[in-house]
Amino acid sequence: MGWASRIRQAAGAPRLAFALVATAVIGASAVPAAADGAPGPTPAADFAPAGAAEIRIALPFPPGVEYAGFYRAQDLGLYAAEGLRVRLLHELDDPLARLQQGGADVAVAWTADHLTARAAGAQTVEIARLIAGASLTLVCRDADALADAGPRGLAGLRLGRPDGPTGRGLDLWLATMGLDAASGGGAARTTAQPTRVSAADPALFDCLTVRRHVDLADAPAGFAPTFALGRLGAPLAEDALYASRHAVADPQRRDHLARLLRALSAGWADAFADPAAAAAAVGARTGTAPSPAAVAERLAERRTLAPSAGPVGAPDPALIQAAAVWLLNAGARPPLTRFPQGGWTHGVADAVAGPPETPPSDER
Repeated sequence: MGWASRIRQAAGAPRLAFALVATAVIGASAVPAAADGAPGPTPAADFAPAGAAEIRIALPFPPGVEYAGFYRAQDLGLYAAEGLRVRLLHELDDPLARLQQGGADVAVAWTADHLTARAAGAQTVEIARLIAGASLTLVCRDADALADAGPRGLAGLRLGRPDGPTGRGLDLWLATMGLDAASGGGAARTTAQPTRVSAADPALFDCLTVRRHVDLADAPAGFAPTFALGRLGAPLAEDALYASRHAVADPQRRDHLARLLRALSAGWADAFADPAAAAAAVGARTGTAPSPAAVAERLAERRTLAPSAGPVGAPDPALIQAAAVWLLNAGARPPLTRFPQGGWTHGVADAVAGPPETPPSDER
């Protein structure tokens, strides 16, 4: 059986196990959903048994619906059922740096950030894919006129640029379109934008940057979707899970990572199936539970971005290669000057389904 067959097995075979684990935990210790607008439940982070292996996950954004699957896995005790104690470290501008410095065991980051980090010498590898598509979208005033004009119509306009991977993704797209200052032509003007678009003052911007599955619905009145950046020449693959190559090479730590993937897959499946419980889980972390209807809408969009195999998929070499080729040609000053070697492994995904036929050290 080749690696592609094993990855299909890794994506399909554990789903029955996930269902059995989730059913057992739901029957014993599920956290009830809060009423619309009420504070959410207390996370069940302390259900982990004595001696559980700790995994610290570095996340680039503040608590929100984009991490609903992580929260449901915690609240349902799915991490604990795998013998893990998981800590979520939110709102880190550079999760990969935290991983490299030893302050985290796993990082959630965008593919472009990881490839540039690898080119700079980072010893990190992708172990799983959470989002296979690009949700980055510009919402603008005069959306119809701008859409007719195409991206060049953005020259001279004020574009909201959030910090973190969203802003870096926007920068890369502008460079690709010849709309950054380094390109020498008419450039768009980027202005600092709050991470959550709902906090932006619309008077300061002609366009705002949003992620469709997170805050598109929060765009101010008068702003409408205008440019979906992933459909305009930017393979901005978003969230994936990364670990150090040393962790992947260590059998015990690789087993812990495989257990994490099992729990996360079940957590995301539960969030998709029960938006009310997902809304309560988000509220437990933010202090205000969003409406189940709003969460259902966002999760439906998030589901369209998931890997084809399910909520958590194996690394996709073709997607990584497409992103690398794009970064090598992104504008007058591309962030990559040579094709990065390595950067992903199927060793952890293979371990979910059972011992692989080839050692997990076959990192590509």
